Amino acid sequence: SWPRRTLWPTREGLWCVCAALGLGFVAMNTGNNLLYLLVSLLLGFIAVSGLLSEPSIRGLRVTALVPDDVHAGRPALFGARVVNGKRWRASYSITIQVLGSERFLYVPRLGPGEERLVSWEETLPRRGRQRLRGFRIITRFPFGLFVKSKRAPVETDFVVYPALVPLSAARRRERLRHEQRRQAHCP
Repeated sequence: SWPRRTLWPTREGLWCVCAALGLGFVAMNTGNNLLYLLVSLLLGFIAVSGLLSEPSIRGLRVTALVPDDVHAGRPALFGARVVNGKRWRASYSITIQVLGSERFLYVPRLGPGEERLVSWEETLPRRGRQRLRGFRIITRFPFGLFVKSKRAPVETDFVVYPALVPLSAARRRERLRHEQRRQAHCP
């Protein structure tokens, strides 16, 4: 079965499609062969854009890397390993979106069989069990006329520990007295 993709035109892509439709309408009304040639050129440009973007996004795998200790209110370094599973073709202009946040990680070129580690810093406000919902792999390759994307379902659970707070001076003195008493009673 054909893989699930989303395809949205960019502003430039909308201009190209509108120009092709407008020129096509004018070409049909005037019968001018040069306009037919321009329409076919623009439609070919759009078709080539769709055909070349599919191999760039196909065969990519993303796995999440979560740190062992994440504390609420403290920045933590998260990562994603992007692997190009293709043997002969490189992938170009790949953007990895972290689902559930506004993080976008850019990989300009990923050679055949190559893997790249991309990372970002995140500060989680509350403690408890959290879930990294996955990634979306996005490309605008080759001409930037369309944005093609696919979802990489990576669901990773991790625990966010309570926030680390410094001890007050009174609490430090109390702990010091407690340690001194304990050492005095131990032979």
